[in-house]
Amino acid sequence: TLAAVDQETNGSAAPGIGFAIPSATITSIADQLIKNGKVTNSGRAGLGITARTYYGSDYKPAGVAIVSTT
Repeated sequence: TLAAVDQETNGSAAPGIGFAIPSATITSIADQLIKNGKVTNSGRAGLGITARTYYGSDYKPAGVAIVSTT
């Protein structure tokens, strides 16, 4: 299970937010990573962006910067 992180609470998990990923999805993605070195079909819609972590003046992650769109 993945959990969202709340930066306002020093990086602890945000209460009440979690994401369950079906084992079939994990298996498919793992197989793609092993075969291709990347995910080629997640079975989900994509955002069509390349992003990177944005760091604040305190050098802590502060958001996401969009690098490019497709």
